[in-house]
Amino acid sequence: MPNYIGEKCLECNSKFTHNDDIVVCPTCGTPYHRECYFKNNKCINEELHKSNSFWKSEKKLKMEIEKRICRNCGYINPENVSSCQKCNFNLDDNEELNNIEELNSNEEFAIYNNLDEYIKKYYNEEFDKEHQITLSEISDYVKRNQGFYIPIFRRIKENKIKISFNILAYIFPTLYFANRKMYIFALISLGINFLLFLPVFILFITNKDIFNNNGTIEEMLIFVSSIRKNNVVEFVENIGIFIKFGISLFANWLYYTSVIKNLKKIKSKHDEYEKYREEIKNVGGTSFGSVIVFIAASLFLPIFISYMYFFITALLTI
Repeated sequence: MPNYIGEKCLECNSKFTHNDDIVVCPTCGTPYHRECYFKNNKCINEELHKSNSFWKSEKKLKMEIEKRICRNCGYINPENVSSCQKCNFNLDDNEELNNIEELNSNEEFAIYNNLDEYIKKYYNEEFDKEHQITLSEISDYVKRNQGFYIPIFRRIKENKIKISFNILAYIFPTLYFANRKMYIFALISLGINFLLFLPVFILFITNKDIFNNNGTIEEMLIFVSSIRKNNVVEFVENIGIFIKFGISLFANWLYYTSVIKNLKKIKSKHDEYEKYREEIKNVGGTSFGSVIVFIAASLFLPIFISYMYFFITALLTI
Protein backbone atom coordinates (compact mmCIF):
# COMPACT_ATOMS: atom_id res chain seq x y z
CA MET A 1 0.00 0.00 0.00
CA PRO A 2 1.35 3.49 -0.81
CA ASN A 3 2.77 5.51 2.07
CA TYR A 4 0.55 8.55 2.65
CA ILE A 5 2.31 9.70 5.83
CA GLY A 6 3.14 13.40 5.45
CA GLU A 7 0.65 13.95 2.61
CA LYS A 8 -2.31 16.30 3.14
CA CYS A 9 -5.98 15.42 3.40
CA LEU A 10 -7.86 17.47 0.81
CA GLU A 11 -10.84 17.95 3.13
CA CYS A 12 -9.21 19.17 6.37
CA ASN A 13 -5.79 20.12 4.94
CA SER A 14 -4.03 18.25 7.76
CA LYS A 15 -1.06 15.95 7.19
CA PHE A 16 -1.54 12.23 7.65
CA THR A 17 0.17 10.56 10.62
CA HIS A 18 0.85 6.92 11.52
CA ASN A 19 -2.26 6.84 13.72
CA ASP A 20 -4.70 8.08 11.04
CA ASP A 21 -7.28 5.83 9.39
CA ILE A 22 -6.76 6.62 5.71
CA VAL A 23 -9.07 5.79 2.80
CA VAL A 24 -8.60 6.62 -0.88
CA CYS A 25 -11.00 7.49 -3.66
CA PRO A 26 -11.43 4.36 -5.83
CA THR A 27 -11.64 6.52 -8.96
CA CYS A 28 -8.78 9.03 -8.70
CA GLY A 29 -6.75 7.75 -5.72
CA THR A 30 -7.00 10.92 -3.59
CA PRO A 31 -6.36 10.04 0.09
CA TYR A 32 -8.60 11.22 2.97
CA HIS A 33 -9.10 10.68 6.67
CA ARG A 34 -11.94 8.20 6.88
CA GLU A 35 -14.16 10.66 8.76
CA CYS A 36 -13.32 13.40 6.22
CA TYR A 37 -14.29 11.22 3.28
CA PHE A 38 -17.60 10.11 4.78
CA LYS A 39 -18.35 13.68 5.86
CA ASN A 40 -19.20 14.38 2.20
CA ASN A 41 -19.73 10.71 1.34
CA LYS A 42 -17.79 11.33 -1.88
CA CYS A 43 -14.45 12.48 -3.24
CA ILE A 44 -14.26 16.29 -3.49
CA ASN A 45 -11.33 16.28 -5.94
CA GLU A 46 -13.72 17.00 -8.80
CA GLU A 47 -11.04 18.34 -11.18
CA LEU A 48 -9.38 14.93 -11.31
CA HIS A 49 -12.70 13.22 -11.97
CA LYS A 50 -13.61 15.60 -14.79
CA SER A 51 -10.26 15.15 -16.52
CA ASN A 52 -10.04 11.40 -15.79
CA SER A 53 -6.71 11.98 -14.04
CA PHE A 54 -5.04 10.52 -10.95
CA TRP A 55 -3.85 11.94 -7.65
CA LYS A 56 -0.12 12.68 -7.45
CA SER A 57 1.93 12.55 -4.28
CA GLU A 58 3.39 15.98 -3.51
CA LYS A 59 6.12 14.33 -1.44
CA LYS A 60 7.07 12.02 -4.31
CA LEU A 61 7.02 14.87 -6.82
CA LYS A 62 9.27 16.92 -4.56
CA MET A 63 11.75 14.04 -4.31
CA GLU A 64 11.69 13.58 -8.08
CA ILE A 65 12.33 17.23 -8.84
CA GLU A 66 15.09 17.43 -6.21
CA LYS A 67 16.88 14.54 -7.90
CA ARG A 68 16.48 16.13 -11.32
CA ILE A 69 17.56 19.65 -10.39
CA CYS A 70 21.31 19.86 -10.85
CA ARG A 71 22.71 21.32 -7.65
CA ASN A 72 25.75 22.50 -9.57
CA CYS A 73 23.99 24.78 -12.08
CA GLY A 74 20.25 24.56 -11.25
CA TYR A 75 19.25 23.00 -14.59
CA ILE A 76 16.12 20.80 -14.58
CA ASN A 77 17.02 17.52 -16.25
CA PRO A 78 14.71 14.93 -17.82
CA GLU A 79 13.99 11.81 -15.82
CA ASN A 80 16.32 8.81 -15.88
CA VAL A 81 19.52 10.65 -16.76
CA SER A 82 22.69 10.14 -14.74
CA SER A 83 24.44 13.43 -15.48
CA CYS A 84 23.28 17.02 -15.99
CA GLN A 85 22.66 17.79 -19.65
CA LYS A 86 23.88 21.34 -19.16
CA CYS A 87 27.07 21.04 -17.08
CA ASN A 88 27.62 17.23 -16.98
CA PHE A 89 27.42 17.17 -13.16
CA ASN A 90 26.86 13.68 -11.71
CA LEU A 91 23.19 13.63 -10.63
CA ASP A 92 23.80 10.61 -8.39
CA ASP A 93 25.29 13.15 -5.97
CA ASN A 94 21.94 15.00 -5.92
CA GLU A 95 20.45 13.08 -2.99
CA GLU A 96 20.58 16.20 -0.84
CA LEU A 97 20.48 19.75 -2.10
CA ASN A 98 22.93 21.30 0.34
CA ASN A 99 23.64 24.37 -1.76
CA ILE A 100 20.15 25.91 -1.77
CA GLU A 101 21.56 29.44 -1.50
CA GLU A 102 23.69 28.82 -4.59
CA LEU A 103 20.69 27.30 -6.33
CA ASN A 104 18.48 30.28 -5.50
CA SER A 105 21.08 32.62 -7.00
CA ASN A 106 20.65 30.87 -10.34
CA GLU A 107 18.82 33.05 -12.88
CA GLU A 108 16.14 30.40 -13.46
CA PHE A 109 15.31 30.30 -9.72
CA ALA A 110 15.67 34.05 -9.05
CA ILE A 111 11.92 34.76 -8.94
CA TYR A 112 11.37 32.25 -6.13
CA ASN A 113 12.22 32.59 -2.44
CA ASN A 114 13.06 28.95 -1.79
CA LEU A 115 13.07 25.48 -3.31
CA ASP A 116 9.67 24.50 -1.87
CA GLU A 117 8.05 27.54 -3.47
CA TYR A 118 9.79 26.75 -6.74
CA ILE A 119 8.54 23.16 -6.72
CA LYS A 120 5.00 24.27 -5.92
CA LYS A 121 4.93 27.03 -8.52
CA TYR A 122 7.11 25.51 -11.20
CA TYR A 123 6.97 21.74 -11.19
CA ASN A 124 3.27 21.33 -10.43
CA GLU A 125 2.01 24.40 -12.23
CA GLU A 126 -0.85 23.53 -14.57
CA PHE A 127 -0.73 25.08 -18.00
CA ASP A 128 -4.01 23.47 -18.98
CA LYS A 129 -6.32 23.04 -15.99
CA GLU A 130 -8.94 21.12 -17.93
CA HIS A 131 -6.45 18.41 -18.89
CA GLN A 132 -4.13 19.03 -15.89
CA ILE A 133 -0.97 19.35 -17.95
CA THR A 134 1.85 20.40 -15.65
CA LEU A 135 5.24 21.94 -16.26
CA SER A 136 6.87 18.69 -15.22
CA GLU A 137 5.12 16.95 -18.12
CA ILE A 138 6.07 19.76 -20.50
CA SER A 139 9.64 19.54 -19.22
CA ASP A 140 9.77 15.80 -19.98
CA TYR A 141 8.36 16.39 -23.46
CA VAL A 142 10.78 19.20 -24.36
CA LYS A 143 13.83 17.35 -22.94
CA ARG A 144 16.62 19.47 -24.43
CA ASN A 145 16.94 23.21 -23.69
CA GLN A 146 14.28 23.24 -20.96
CA GLY A 147 15.93 26.26 -19.41
CA PHE A 148 15.27 28.19 -22.63
CA TYR A 149 11.74 27.00 -23.39
CA ILE A 150 10.04 26.76 -19.97
CA PRO A 151 10.38 30.48 -19.10
CA ILE A 152 9.23 31.38 -22.63
CA PHE A 153 6.23 29.05 -22.33
CA ARG A 154 5.30 30.67 -19.02
CA ARG A 155 5.48 34.15 -20.55
CA ILE A 156 3.35 33.00 -23.49
CA LYS A 157 0.73 31.60 -21.12
CA GLU A 158 0.69 34.37 -18.52
CA ASN A 159 1.12 37.41 -20.76
CA LYS A 160 -0.67 36.04 -23.85
CA ILE A 161 2.29 37.20 -25.96
CA LYS A 162 3.01 35.04 -28.99
CA ILE A 163 6.13 36.88 -30.15
CA SER A 164 9.64 35.90 -29.03
CA PHE A 165 12.78 35.57 -31.14
CA ASN A 166 14.30 32.19 -31.97
CA ILE A 167 17.60 32.54 -33.82
CA LEU A 168 17.73 28.90 -34.98
CA ALA A 169 14.29 29.24 -36.53
CA TYR A 170 15.54 32.31 -38.41
CA ILE A 171 18.73 30.71 -39.77
CA PHE A 172 17.39 27.18 -40.43
CA PRO A 173 13.57 27.26 -40.14
CA THR A 174 12.99 23.92 -41.90
CA LEU A 175 15.62 22.10 -39.85
CA TYR A 176 14.41 23.70 -36.61
CA PHE A 177 10.88 22.40 -37.12
CA ALA A 178 12.16 18.98 -38.20
CA ASN A 179 14.41 18.72 -35.15
CA ARG A 180 11.49 19.56 -32.84
CA LYS A 181 9.28 16.98 -34.61
CA MET A 182 6.93 19.61 -36.03
CA TYR A 183 6.82 17.90 -39.40
CA ILE A 184 3.89 19.77 -40.95
CA PHE A 185 5.62 23.09 -40.33
CA ALA A 186 8.89 21.62 -41.62
CA LEU A 187 7.17 20.60 -44.88
CA ILE A 188 5.53 24.01 -45.23
CA SER A 189 8.89 25.70 -44.62
CA LEU A 190 10.56 23.42 -47.17
CA GLY A 191 7.89 24.31 -49.74
CA ILE A 192 8.31 28.04 -49.05
CA ASN A 193 12.09 27.74 -49.42
CA PHE A 194 11.70 26.05 -52.78
CA LEU A 195 9.24 28.66 -54.03
CA LEU A 196 11.65 31.42 -53.00
CA PHE A 197 14.48 29.62 -54.78
CA LEU A 198 12.37 29.04 -57.91
CA PRO A 199 13.37 32.23 -59.83
CA VAL A 200 17.09 31.43 -59.43
CA PHE A 201 16.41 27.81 -60.27
CA ILE A 202 14.55 28.72 -63.48
CA LEU A 203 17.29 31.10 -64.61
CA PHE A 204 19.89 28.45 -63.93
CA ILE A 205 18.30 25.51 -65.75
CA THR A 206 17.29 27.62 -68.76
CA ASN A 207 20.94 28.60 -69.28
CA LYS A 208 22.05 25.37 -70.96
CA ASP A 209 25.72 26.33 -71.29
CA ILE A 210 26.06 26.91 -67.57
CA PHE A 211 23.91 23.95 -66.59
CA ASN A 212 25.83 21.54 -68.82
CA ASN A 213 29.19 22.89 -67.57
CA ASN A 214 30.05 24.21 -71.04
CA GLY A 215 30.81 27.68 -69.74
CA THR A 216 34.10 28.80 -68.25
CA ILE A 217 34.54 29.69 -64.57
CA GLU A 218 34.58 33.36 -65.51
CA GLU A 219 31.30 32.98 -67.40
CA MET A 220 29.85 31.15 -64.42
CA LEU A 221 30.79 34.01 -62.05
CA ILE A 222 29.37 36.59 -64.44
CA PHE A 223 26.16 34.57 -64.68
CA VAL A 224 25.83 34.27 -60.89
CA SER A 225 26.48 37.99 -60.52
CA SER A 226 23.79 38.77 -63.10
CA ILE A 227 21.32 36.59 -61.21
CA ARG A 228 21.99 38.50 -58.01
CA LYS A 229 21.21 41.75 -59.80
CA ASN A 230 17.99 40.43 -61.29
CA ASN A 231 15.05 42.51 -60.01
CA VAL A 232 12.80 39.51 -59.52
CA VAL A 233 15.48 37.54 -57.66
CA GLU A 234 16.28 40.52 -55.43
CA PHE A 235 12.60 41.05 -54.66
CA VAL A 236 12.10 37.37 -53.78
CA GLU A 237 15.21 37.39 -51.57
CA ASN A 238 13.78 40.30 -49.59
CA ILE A 239 10.49 38.45 -49.22
CA GLY A 240 12.44 35.42 -48.00
CA ILE A 241 14.18 37.47 -45.30
CA PHE A 242 10.82 38.88 -44.20
CA ILE A 243 9.23 35.40 -44.04
CA LYS A 244 12.16 33.91 -42.09
CA PHE A 245 12.06 36.78 -39.62
CA GLY A 246 8.33 36.25 -39.16
CA ILE A 247 8.86 32.52 -38.57
CA SER A 248 11.59 33.24 -36.01
CA LEU A 249 9.23 35.52 -34.06
CA PHE A 250 6.45 32.93 -33.81
CA ALA A 251 8.50 29.69 -33.74
CA ASN A 252 8.48 29.44 -29.93
CA TRP A 253 4.72 30.00 -29.82
CA LEU A 254 4.20 27.37 -32.53
CA TYR A 255 6.31 24.93 -30.55
CA TYR A 256 4.39 25.76 -27.37
CA THR A 257 1.02 25.07 -29.02
CA SER A 258 2.42 21.87 -30.55
CA VAL A 259 3.63 20.63 -27.15
CA ILE A 260 0.29 21.32 -25.45
CA LYS A 261 -1.67 19.75 -28.31
CA ASN A 262 0.46 16.59 -28.31
CA LEU A 263 0.32 16.23 -24.52
CA LYS A 264 -3.48 16.47 -24.61
CA LYS A 265 -3.58 13.84 -27.35
CA ILE A 266 -1.26 11.49 -25.46
CA LYS A 267 -3.14 11.96 -22.17
CA SER A 268 -6.49 11.14 -23.77
CA LYS A 269 -5.10 7.76 -24.84
CA HIS A 270 -4.07 6.55 -21.38
CA ASP A 271 -5.96 5.77 -18.20
CA GLU A 272 -2.75 4.94 -16.33
CA TYR A 273 -0.55 7.90 -15.41
CA GLU A 274 2.71 5.93 -15.63
CA LYS A 275 2.01 4.87 -19.22
CA TYR A 276 1.15 8.46 -20.07
CA ARG A 277 4.47 9.72 -18.71
CA GLU A 278 6.35 6.95 -20.48
CA GLU A 279 4.88 7.89 -23.87
CA ILE A 280 5.75 11.56 -23.26
CA LYS A 281 9.42 10.56 -23.04
CA ASN A 282 9.20 8.51 -26.23
CA VAL A 283 7.24 11.01 -28.34
CA GLY A 284 8.85 14.26 -27.21
CA GLY A 285 12.37 15.63 -27.50
CA THR A 286 14.30 16.20 -30.69
CA SER A 287 15.04 14.15 -33.81
CA PHE A 288 18.45 14.39 -35.47
CA GLY A 289 17.34 11.78 -38.02
CA SER A 290 14.54 14.07 -39.21
CA VAL A 291 17.08 16.85 -39.71
CA ILE A 292 19.14 14.58 -41.98
CA VAL A 293 16.02 13.60 -43.95
CA PHE A 294 15.03 17.22 -44.57
CA ILE A 295 18.58 18.20 -45.52
CA ALA A 296 18.55 15.39 -48.08
CA ALA A 297 15.12 16.48 -49.33
CA SER A 298 16.33 20.09 -49.70
CA LEU A 299 19.25 18.92 -51.86
CA PHE A 300 17.37 16.27 -53.82
CA LEU A 301 14.28 18.28 -54.76
CA PRO A 302 15.98 20.84 -57.08
CA ILE A 303 18.05 18.09 -58.72
CA PHE A 304 14.99 15.93 -59.30
CA ILE A 305 12.94 18.78 -60.76
CA SER A 306 15.80 19.89 -63.03
CA TYR A 307 16.16 16.41 -64.49
CA MET A 308 12.40 16.12 -64.92
CA TYR A 309 12.46 19.47 -66.74
CA PHE A 310 15.09 18.33 -69.23
CA PHE A 311 13.44 14.93 -69.60
CA ILE A 312 10.09 16.50 -70.50
CA THR A 313 11.82 19.05 -72.76
CA ALA A 314 13.61 16.23 -74.60
CA LEU A 315 10.33 14.34 -75.08
CA LEU A 316 8.62 17.43 -76.51
CA THR A 317 11.40 17.98 -79.05
CA ILE A 318 11.17 14.44 -80.41
